[in-house]
Amino acid sequence: MAPATSSNTARAGGFMYPIIKSLAQTFGSDPKNKTERKVGSFLIFSEFHRNIITSAMFLTVMAGNFSAQLLAKSNHVDLE
Repeated sequence: MAPATSSNTARAGGFMYPIIKSLAQTFGSDPKNKTERKVGSFLIFSEFHRNIITSAMFLTVMAGNFSAQLLAKSNHVDLE
């Protein structure tokens, strides 16, 4: 999913957040009940880091990576 979605917001908010929210509620972790620290905060924290890592791993994952590629190419650095 990461290489095909070129937006961190779309990937994290559109795809992963509904899954994380459902998992957290299934395990009884809900901010409304003051139990968000059970598993919900771990899942959100993990997704935050996973999103950043996948953005750096693939050239097509984040819109800013294309700018970085053009900058590198102008300095005679080949990223492919």
